[in-house]
Amino acid sequence: MVWFLVLVFLQPLDQGMPPSFANGGVFKTMDECFTARDRAIEELGRPIINYQAICVAKELKGENT
Repeated sequence: MVWFLVLVFLQPLDQGMPPSFANGGVFKTMDECFTARDRAIEELGRPIINYQAICVAKELKGENT
């Protein structure tokens, strides 16, 4: 299993554009992804308004969970 950090930005909605997405990285463990997510939030700023940073698990092909 790997973990993807996904950033969702809603700022363009004000300009009539759809949300934008960014790949924040791929990680081997949930803890690594959460650490990267926390760093991204600190860089983007608090409060978390107009964006969200989430970690999503991806099962690898042939992997049994």
